[in-house]
Amino acid sequence: MNWIGYPYSTKLGRELLTSNSTKFGAISVTSQEDVWALISQVHRLGYPLAYSLAEVLSNTLSQWYPALPVPMCDALVSRSTWEAVLRQALKNGEMMAGARYWLGLLGWDSEIGDQFTHVSSVLIRKLRQFLDQSAIVGRDWLQQAEDIATLRMADHMGLEGVDTQLLQDVDYRFEEWVHRDYGLLQSLPPYPDPVMLHQVVHYMARQKDIAKWALLVVDGMSYADWLYIRSFLDLSAYQVAERAVFAWVPTITSVSRKAIFSGRVPRDFGQSLGTTTGEDNLWQQFWARQHRDPGAIQFQKTADQISPERLLDSVNDGYCEIVGLVANTVDMSAHSATMGIKQLLQNIRFWIEDGQWLPKVIQGMADQGFQVVITSDHGHMPVEGIGRPPTGDIPDSKGQRVQVFSSKVLRDQVAADWGTPWEHLSGLPTDYVPLLAPSHRAYASPGKRILSHGGVSMEELVVPMIRITR
Repeated sequence: MNWIGYPYSTKLGRELLTSNSTKFGAISVTSQEDVWALISQVHRLGYPLAYSLAEVLSNTLSQWYPALPVPMCDALVSRSTWEAVLRQALKNGEMMAGARYWLGLLGWDSEIGDQFTHVSSVLIRKLRQFLDQSAIVGRDWLQQAEDIATLRMADHMGLEGVDTQLLQDVDYRFEEWVHRDYGLLQSLPPYPDPVMLHQVVHYMARQKDIAKWALLVVDGMSYADWLYIRSFLDLSAYQVAERAVFAWVPTITSVSRKAIFSGRVPRDFGQSLGTTTGEDNLWQQFWARQHRDPGAIQFQKTADQISPERLLDSVNDGYCEIVGLVANTVDMSAHSATMGIKQLLQNIRFWIEDGQWLPKVIQGMADQGFQVVITSDHGHMPVEGIGRPPTGDIPDSKGQRVQVFSSKVLRDQVAADWGTPWEHLSGLPTDYVPLLAPSHRAYASPGKRILSHGGVSMEELVVPMIRITR
């Protein structure tokens, strides 16, 4: 293949595509087993692979393995999709293709279950190598989000032998990066994949060939929460692509959720930023700008307070094409979990297994031809109260890791004694100036232990985005 002027002449492309055969390192693809090995190597090395390059590779690889249970492009692009294929192969006894070997080598033999989390030694080693890098950028954190969330869940569940020092190192390095470089994220494009929450709807709208979209925002769902939720869902009938995105700072509902449904940055909302009122209008306005029929657009707050059957009936009129939903159960459970994370996980399991709201909504929407996107406005973390600064406002009664001031002058008068000034203000209204609580602390009653949000820990700031299709 002549690489001069070739659109896919990336480092990865040059290694994968050669003049006479498909090679990657020492792999020459001539069999089904080689296809499994090549795809696994792509994900092991962590190279981002554009869908356009994946399509080119698919044409070559499919001659050796046309029976892959998911589209070849999806297997090459999505780590979660390929992990699901390997796990299913292992379950079905397809050992010829080396499913167990590749799961172990990739560190994907880590597993989250009802009462346990298994953390692979490969995962630990990968994270150590990641932190040893001299330069880490925003997309790097997103690529590591699932592994870090898995380790975090193991710690929450009290698994013996968890490398708590590694978690502390992750927290320190992440927050150092956030305070230095978070402001640069706004300049990144939402294509081919979104980086921040307000870009999710732009990602959806750009795909003109898809007529029906359902966006479900699970309020307060951290990435670790999603991994736990996923362990109770049977998604084998769907194509599932998972990735991580950054929420807005401060990580409270009114800031990020308005950004999600409007596709706009928080500074556009001025004084109304302190409330979730008007989300339905923002949703309508965004899709109207995409030339969608206003009559085909629906929005439902507190959707999980409505039975799945009634909710699905409301969109099954043959006319509805765009649906926005908010589910509050996870956030409400987090703030009522007086016994901490383990109580929250019990409540989540009850919601999924006994209530069946989420599984039924996913299935019903997919059956009606919707592409389903699930995301969250923020996560949460266990913290301890230190009291409240004498001035400033807590903009969200539940998000107690931030205090907001009307000016930098007022904030800086108390900052030295009470927290860390947030300096990346270009995306916020001019009179919206946050002060962040110290690490693992909250502006709550001194000594009180709660689950809260509002700050810039990875648990709060990096949230999942899941796309589910038939």
